[in-house]
Amino acid sequence: MVSPIMINSEIDFYGSSVTIIGKHSITYDEHGDESYSDHEICTKAVPNDVTGDEEFNTEGIFVPGDKIFFFKSTEDAEELVPEHVIQFNNIEYKIIQVVSHNIQNTQHQFEVRCKKI
Repeated sequence: MVSPIMINSEIDFYGSSVTIIGKHSITYDEHGDESYSDHEICTKAVPNDVTGDEEFNTEGIFVPGDKIFFFKSTEDAEELVPEHVIQFNNIEYKIIQVVSHNIQNTQHQFEVRCKKI
């Protein structure tokens, strides 16, 4: 069995620098306008291009140009949530789905499916 430590070291070695941008302290004024503070975290992830033919893409949500990012099991899961943004190579991608990959009840990695903004 592959250990989480081995997967994490592979992501460190083969991964690219990304920035996770999250909205925090979201409030709405009397007109319904949103205000928030951004919180940015720089980390590493392995990016993969979406072809549109992926098995999980049954509803056609994802198209070529979108990305899947693989993050270490030790990544802050609170930042990997839908609606947050991942910036990679000066392009922003909105997080749509986060899949936690577990083997024998041990967290191994996060698969983060994103749409290009």
